[in-house]
Amino acid sequence: MGNLYFCGEYHCMRKSIHDDENVLLVEMLKEARVKAGLSQQDLAEKLDHYRTFVSKYEARERRLDIAEIRKICRALDLRFIDFLKSYDIECDSLPLSLVRDPSLRRRL
Repeated sequence: MGNLYFCGEYHCMRKSIHDDENVLLVEMLKEARVKAGLSQQDLAEKLDHYRTFVSKYEARERRLDIAEIRKICRALDLRFIDFLKSYDIECDSLPLSLVRDPSLRRRL
């Protein structure tokens, strides 16, 4: 189970590295890295991080914040806003139970 955090007067949302939308986000970032022809080490160097930074978020052992996602997009030569739009469409276009199977979703 994920942690709960307060997001409004009457609402709480589950925050988990294993929820379907985070799984999709990580899959899309990994797919973009591979498509760019970069290894985890290559991307880590572009981000001025250790390789474990990339390997941990790709293994969903670590959750990314919005600023980190933006930096990763820039390192992959992706327009951040375009990536977010694609992510949003992907999240809305499939039942969440299918998000875990990358063969069932469109490619970037």
